[in-house]
Amino acid sequence: MAFPSKDGPNSYVWKLKDVYNARQGDNWPVVGAIGLVSGGYAQPARLNTIQKVTLGSTGNATDFGDLSAGIGTMQSGQAASTTRGITNAGGESAAPASNLNTISFCTFATAGNASDFGDLTTGRNSVGPLSSATRAVFAGGSPSTNVMDYITIASTGNAIDFGDTLNSRANRTGVSSSTRGVYAGAFTSPGNMFNEIEYITIASTGNSIDFGDTLAAVRSMGSGGNSTRGVFGGGQLGSPFARQNVIQYITIASTGNATDFGDLTVARSDMAGLSDTTKTLFAGGSSPGAPFAANTIDYVITATTGNATDFGDLQAATQGAAGSSNLHGALQ
Repeated sequence: MAFPSKDGPNSYVWKLKDVYNARQGDNWPVVGAIGLVSGGYAQPARLNTIQKVTLGSTGNATDFGDLSAGIGTMQSGQAASTTRGITNAGGESAAPASNLNTISFCTFATAGNASDFGDLTTGRNSVGPLSSATRAVFAGGSPSTNVMDYITIASTGNAIDFGDTLNSRANRTGVSSSTRGVYAGAFTSPGNMFNEIEYITIASTGNSIDFGDTLAAVRSMGSGGNSTRGVFGGGQLGSPFARQNVIQYITIASTGNATDFGDLTVARSDMAGLSDTTKTLFAGGSSPGAPFAANTIDYVITATTGNATDFGDLQAATQGAAGSSNLHGALQ
């Protein structure tokens, strides 16, 4: 099979090949840059759908497979390697609603249903995920906790304690480079939003460290980025719990406050984030007013600033879904 020029319009394919071969050898499946949007909530149902988005183009999502059951109330932040995406880490089950400790995964090259990975150290929803190429870290969750767990993505088994976040919070949103993970925004019941940004070194263990502040106290943003920049979109503000259209960004390797990037096409929270070498996508989410769950997919060019552009639509509207892609910032 002939690959396109490294200078061609599909150069992201070459980047994926280079990353994959560095870790796996030359016998690799040609997958391209894709993202998965898994589960989520569409009143009154928790969804079991896994939807596939082809990141190198624009267009609507397609069916990929199913979770073992409907799972909602998950958070944005991509936990994935070039070959495997984590499709849930905790979350909330269908009625009667209960907090889950399950972790599941899919293989990007093979459409199909999710497989069991293992369990978190405690059952909780609204857990903040992020990863390097080899390790995923899951922070906080509801009921509000400071617990961080980690797994080795290429294996299976139960999560291990990583350390503690600065405070007990839920609804953190994650971004990462190959070495550093950053969590932004947070929430505690009954309605307290926070502007906290914290970071960890993914390959080690230990407690999180203060990074800076988001533009406002917010929870449940969508997120993505490249190897140097993390991008956060939307989110829910404090009483009366308005959704915002604000997009903001940070430089992952530094510390400091977030900077304004632009606006989403529609104000919403609880989006699944996806990204490749050039774009950050915000999929689904909770929009103001019925029916709440959205099917909107927006994107921005990560290295620039400006307002989001329409990418396409999800097959099924969802909020609080898990997002993963095989070329997010830590894999570039």
